[in-house]
Amino acid sequence: MCLGSRSRIWRRTAGHAFRLWSFARMAANAGALDGEVAGVSTSSSATGNLKWYGIAALGTKVYSAPFGVEPFLFYNTVTEQLTGEIWRGWNGTGWAGIVGVVGMAGLEDTVYAAPHNAEQLLIYDTGTGQMSHVSTTAFATGRGKWVGIAALGYNVYAAPFNAEYLLIFDPRRGQVSGVSTAAIATGSRKWIGIVALGSKLYAAPYDAQHLLIYDFWTGQVSGVSTAAVATGSDKWEGITAFGDKVYAAPHKAEHLLIYDPGTEQLSGVSTTAVATGMGKWSGIVALGDKLYAAPSDAEQMLIYDTGTGQVSGVSTAAIATGGGKWAGIAALGDKLYAAPSNAEMMLVYVPPSTATTVTTSTMPTTTPTSTPTAPAPAPAECADTDNGAVDRDGDSCSGYTTNPSWCGGV
Repeated sequence: MCLGSRSRIWRRTAGHAFRLWSFARMAANAGALDGEVAGVSTSSSATGNLKWYGIAALGTKVYSAPFGVEPFLFYNTVTEQLTGEIWRGWNGTGWAGIVGVVGMAGLEDTVYAAPHNAEQLLIYDTGTGQMSHVSTTAFATGRGKWVGIAALGYNVYAAPFNAEYLLIFDPRRGQVSGVSTAAIATGSRKWIGIVALGSKLYAAPYDAQHLLIYDFWTGQVSGVSTAAVATGSDKWEGITAFGDKVYAAPHKAEHLLIYDPGTEQLSGVSTTAVATGMGKWSGIVALGDKLYAAPSDAEQMLIYDTGTGQVSGVSTAAIATGGGKWAGIAALGDKLYAAPSNAEMMLVYVPPSTATTVTTSTMPTTTPTSTPTAPAPAPAECADTDNGAVDRDGDSCSGYTTNPSWCGGV
């Protein structure tokens, strides 16, 4: 459904990577009252099902993690150039969830992807264009290990799906560590998506019956039962923070999950007016005062107005239909971007307050829309972050001076 022509060029760079470039105009299908729904063809980089999972915004680009295909997906929101890059000589598939990190001295402008079937954490330096990876086999092996990744302090964290550990990576030291989550849930398919809010991390329960909470300062995990809102399997997929609450996207559950850490109250908002059934949405992000969830099996993007508490939807059927369309959503500037899983186009949405014309690319800002606050002031023993007086979670004293960011992956 791409309007206009594309050029396709294979180019080898730095002796180790191949890039497939594509220039595509966006095709709109919604009117100004509903905003603009558009798509950017990714077929020049890969086709088929289960292509990418998770998407992150950093600078003027969005990045998507290769799940079932080799190319690491880049989209320049200014030039509208789409690139699929392949690094030869190592397994280039099997990641689920991606985060762009800013605001960490010496570590900024780096993208990390959580290993799902892969055995390494993927690391991409957007400044140098270099890709690297770190083994995570000390904490889990096999398939379906982690889904979703977030940054807090100087570390990045991945949510355990089949793994029994919350994955922690300290980029400054190059160290991988883990915290057991067995006290909260065991087995497979536990959590999908993770987000930072204040000094804690929250992971959305998929088959687990508790929202997972990790305390940055104590290094302890805890859980909050979500049985009052939904039970069973496949409940929520993806989580984001807005204001002082966290929100999880309903996959099989019929309610948007809401948790207020301040009051420790958990609640839900029905989404049945927009879609029902299994596999509805995958990934959620905030833009302005609204939340948006990417349609997986649902035929509409879910929109939740945090001011009014109302839910609504915008049809994406003109861009793609069927199951498993998109997995993960990110905000950059005044637009939203969703990662194509089974769909053949990256989903682009411009909310009505900023909608202009279909071929205009508005210059995005360089600051992620949803930014968790920095951890609370450090205790006295953490005053010297470089020397690290206390080492609760791999280097938990190191992060209190930073303002970590999670850029809307799942």
